[in-house]
Order: sequence, then C-alpha cells, then structure tokens
Amino acid sequence: YVGTLAPRSWSAQDVVAAWLPEQQGLDALAPKLFVEFAIDGDKLTDEKFFTEQFVTTALAVDNKIKCKKLCMAARNLNKEPYAVGREFDSSEKLGKPFAFPLGKGKAK
Repeated sequence: YVGTLAPRSWSAQDVVAAWLPEQQGLDALAPKLFVEFAIDGDKLTDEKFFTEQFVTTALAVDNKIKCKKLCMAARNLNKEPYAVGREFDSSEKLGKPFAFPLGKGKAK
C-alpha cells in the first residue's frame, strides 16, 4: 500500500464543511458567502482571486489579523506538505506490504 495525495476537487460546500471549520476562530466567517461566491478549492488556492482585498470586501472581514490568517491558511494549501502526488503513507517502506482481497469489501 502506498498512499498519495490526489488532485484537489473541492466544491464550495466542501470548503465550508471541511476547510473553514479548521480555521481557528474564523469558521463563523460568512460560510454562506463562500457558497454564494462559489469559493471552491481552485478559487481558495488561487492567490490572484483569494486576496486580502477580496476577503475584506466580498467576505466582509474587516479585522486585518483575521483577514491575513484566512489568506495565509489558503496559501498554505499550495505548499509542499499538500502537493499532489506526495506520498503520505506506505506499508512497503515498513517491509510489510498491505494486502487485501480486491472487491470483497474487506481488508486484512
């Protein structure tokens, strides 16, 4: 078994349900606006779209610190630990390949 990160294909609802709640103290910030502006995974990680100006004007985040934290968290998604194809787990490295019967719904 080798686990790698797949390409991000988050919908705006995914961003609101999974990413926004992880932003300590920022999760209450306009989840409806994330959906209204269709801020999906691509827009969230697009530094030209998801800017401090956008967060301030469109999402109505007037606190500069909260605005910066939100933008930094979005930019961090593009950094190395989250790179597409990056291996995050491997039973092969441990010398114990993970085996399971394919299509039986069970893992050994």
